[in-house]
Amino acid sequence: MLPDLAWLRPRDHPGVAGERLHRVRKQRRARSADYAGAGAWRAGRAHADIHTEVTRQVLVYLRAVVTDGTGRAANVPGLLVAGKTGTAERLGGAQGYDESRNFSTFAGVFPANDPRYVIVVALDDTGAGETGGLVAAPVVARTLRRIAPMLGLRVEPAAPAR
Repeated sequence: MLPDLAWLRPRDHPGVAGERLHRVRKQRRARSADYAGAGAWRAGRAHADIHTEVTRQVLVYLRAVVTDGTGRAANVPGLLVAGKTGTAERLGGAQGYDESRNFSTFAGVFPANDPRYVIVVALDDTGAGETGGLVAAPVVARTLRRIAPMLGLRVEPAAPAR
């Protein structure tokens, strides 16, 4: 039996390709929450649990995205942010994709050693070369620095600019 792939159709937002904006964004939040809850979270629908060991390994990879990969701008010392960047070129009409118009995202969970929170930033029409790591990840870092104290989490002071 094949899985239902109806969500891949761009019905909800025909102007964006790649991430299939509306439905995939909901699924990304749900999957991020799965990793944050070690596979125990439910999005009001039944789906298979993600095995705890698999969840731990995925969190290691997502943490590496923030420490060593495309999501370095989302790193907030003291919070152990883990996450994934995303970039999709927008459709440009009859000519196909428009390389000068991007849809850029960063989806993160924190703290990575005991995930409790999910944050997703999605920026539409960010321009040529404006990837999720360059424009969405810094928004996540700035937001986390402000909300972490409200959540009772300690953030280390930012290093001075050089």
